[in-house]
Amino acid sequence: MVTISFCLSMQLFLPMCLHEHWLLFYADIDGKKLPWLDSNEHSQMSNVSEKHVILRWFLEFLLPSLGHDHKDWSYDVPKNIPMQKNSVDCALFVMKYADCLTHGNHFPFTQDDMPHFRHRTFLDLYHGSICVGGSQGY
Repeated sequence: MVTISFCLSMQLFLPMCLHEHWLLFYADIDGKKLPWLDSNEHSQMSNVSEKHVILRWFLEFLLPSLGHDHKDWSYDVPKNIPMQKNSVDCALFVMKYADCLTHGNHFPFTQDDMPHFRHRTFLDLYHGSICVGGSQGY
């Protein structure tokens, strides 16, 4: 059995689907920040009860179990992120948010890039590999 330790991780990603819409819950361990990245501005304030339960789970269970203090963490719904302009690209936006966050804190893509990302994701899945180099390959 393989044991994976997250104690030294500086970032934790929890992609989730709430009511047929994908969004990304992200924990910045060093910055003590817990942002929700939601590519649909109309749904950013929905699913409040579900988001509250997940936030409590992170703060009261996951972080302490990883050896992190759960006090003084900020919760945020960033507005300065790329937004989708249709109802079908939310999962691609979640993948790109996570990819960009592993390389820094900026998001150099827009809705117009989604056909390319969709094609690239298909090729990665078809060939059974993920492009090494992260954002550079996309």
